[in-house]
Amino acid sequence: MFVACNWSPEVGETGASQDGDNVMVCAVPGANTFSAMPNIIAGHEYLLMLSNRITNNRGFTLTASGGNASITDPVEPRLLSARLSCDGTSLVVRTNRGVKCSSLALNGSDFTISGGFSFIGASSTGCAFGPTTDSITLILNAALPLGTYTIKAGNGSDGNTLADVCNRPVPVGDSLIITVAPPQPTPMDSLAVPGCGPRKLHLVFKRPMLCSSIASNGSDFVISGPTPVNISAIFTRCNASPPGSTTTLDVDLLLSAPIGTGGNYTITLVSGSDGNTLLDECGRATPAGATLSFTLKDTVSADFNINVLASCKKNILDFIHSGGNGVNNWSWTFDNTGSSIIQSPQFTFPDTGTHAIQLIVSNGFCADTAVQKITLNNQLKAVFEISPVLCPGDIITVKNNSQGTLTNGAGISGMAC
Repeated sequence: MFVACNWSPEVGETGASQDGDNVMVCAVPGANTFSAMPNIIAGHEYLLMLSNRITNNRGFTLTASGGNASITDPVEPRLLSARLSCDGTSLVVRTNRGVKCSSLALNGSDFTISGGFSFIGASSTGCAFGPTTDSITLILNAALPLGTYTIKAGNGSDGNTLADVCNRPVPVGDSLIITVAPPQPTPMDSLAVPGCGPRKLHLVFKRPMLCSSIASNGSDFVISGPTPVNISAIFTRCNASPPGSTTTLDVDLLLSAPIGTGGNYTITLVSGSDGNTLLDECGRATPAGATLSFTLKDTVSADFNINVLASCKKNILDFIHSGGNGVNNWSWTFDNTGSSIIQSPQFTFPDTGTHAIQLIVSNGFCADTAVQKITLNNQLKAVFEISPVLCPGDIITVKNNSQGTLTNGAGISGMAC
């Protein structure tokens, strides 16, 4: 899904413009500070990532000019989910993006609920750590009995609905359905899709899990698959922000080594070294034996070999990649002046100079990059003529037809009249 990049390490303005000659500029000294403009297709959404290489917080200025494309964020704030507290007296509503704490009516009037119930208060722990939050606790006037309810957003007593940092409001009438059912243990809900060669696995739960029930050594989990995988530790919100949390919605399993072998893997919940599995905020245990499965592909290597076919005025270089591990995509760059997308291309360089070659390979899941520099310095060969020699002692005349300096050798002997 990549369309263009510019990783030029040169100082000054960087980006994409008509001054660029390649949509991919790599992080090599002297690289063009501008890449070519990518082909942007109407009706598509694009993500722009910016990397500030300077180790300070001065930030940067982003300028877009020309054209008629909209570069505003197309995602408006909406209600995302709701869950009931253990005692049924409050609801936690989450939004799909951060909303301004200042747009929240503390009496809960930004929301209504069906069934003859109402909200009498609203708060967010997230507002203690910043100006926005994506999680709001709504206090009910009474505990909700079993049944199905509709929660709607509306204009509160402050005259507005919730709004994001761009002051875009949650639409009036935006709604969520919540069903209050008999208590059930919180299942192993989902696993964030692992990247290539993952060093950690991110588990997500529908309800907050008690931090005290999670074994810090990761012994609540066992991972099986085509290659052994060991869990060295875990990381949770319990030791992140806000500090001192007693519950967490996610657990990171930190692995002792990256998983480099492709195949199907399974995470199984077991009783850990603390004598239990995981308990949710209501104290209900997730049963041992619960599983989550995921699939990985093999890691890949972009290492390549170079075969130089040298001559006096130019060098023909064969670049050879062995493939393997399902590699089906090759992206070669030669000094930012040439490129190729075949597995083992051929490219011509001048007879002298230092050249940088980059290869990016992918199998559709894993990718790798390799860069090699090669210095070419073909030796100059002098072409000379010797005048006819008639007898010993005659003068030998040498005519230099090439550039460079001729070095006096061991002399010429064995000449005949």
